Amino acid sequence: MIEAWGLEDYLLPTLLLIAGAALGLVFGVAAQISRFCLRRAVAGAPEERASAGGVWAAALLSAIIGAQLLSAGGYVAFDETRFTAASLPLGAILIGGLMFGVGMVLTRGCASRLVVLGASGNLRALIVLLVFAAFAYATLRGVFAPSAAWLREAGAVEAGGGLPALFGLGAYALWFAGAIAIGLAVIVARSGARLQDIALGAVIGLAIVAGWAATGFVLFDEFDPRPADSLAFTSGGADALFYFMASTALEPSFGVGVVAGALVGAHLSARLRGELALESFSA
Repeated sequence: MIEAWGLEDYLLPTLLLIAGAALGLVFGVAAQISRFCLRRAVAGAPEERASAGGVWAAALLSAIIGAQLLSAGGYVAFDETRFTAASLPLGAILIGGLMFGVGMVLTRGCASRLVVLGASGNLRALIVLLVFAAFAYATLRGVFAPSAAWLREAGAVEAGGGLPALFGLGAYALWFAGAIAIGLAVIVARSGARLQDIALGAVIGLAIVAGWAATGFVLFDEFDPRPADSLAFTSGGADALFYFMASTALEPSFGVGVVAGALVGAHLSARLRGELALESFSA
């Protein structure tokens, strides 16, 4: 679609970097204002769990609806992504999810939240984010990559089409998504979250949808096909760290732009709202 949009004169990596930075900027501002965080929804203070869950559910709801519309319209080929792979690494998902949940609670935030906190002046979050990015890169492409590949293969199950197919709902994937959407809508309605925060959560979800549309449709190049991608702070953080250290030997990626944009957006939002404060480790 690059030719149709008149973008053929621009380098694809540059366009992807710009698109990622723009969407990351939107995410950074929306997440900083709404305090978007999964940890707050599951392990935060009791009085804030419901509202935080409502914001998170609003983001997921808008992302699901938008992704289904992109898929139904044939704009993005989700069958080329890992979410609908023929072999679903269920074992790796369960073990990785368990590790992620424990780490999220111990570090007081997931990767996206740490980006926002770090940009707002929290030095603890920045240190944790750097360690996280280093180990993410080691797992994706470094010393832990063979072990990660073995775990994915050892615990894989055949389920072309993702989780709906695994549960025998492959032909009813749209209805499956609809049922999840209804459940999320109920969570949002009963959360008691401020309307502004719910709206910002929806903006975050739409930014995810825009990422899929940008990489899988607007900037899709038939002569240089790449899988569709969207906002991700695990692979994005790993790529950003490695690009920071070896930029002369690498092309910038969509994920690098997302992380950079999120840092800038969260920092500007915190500064304009008077919430920029330097925080260090306490004894």
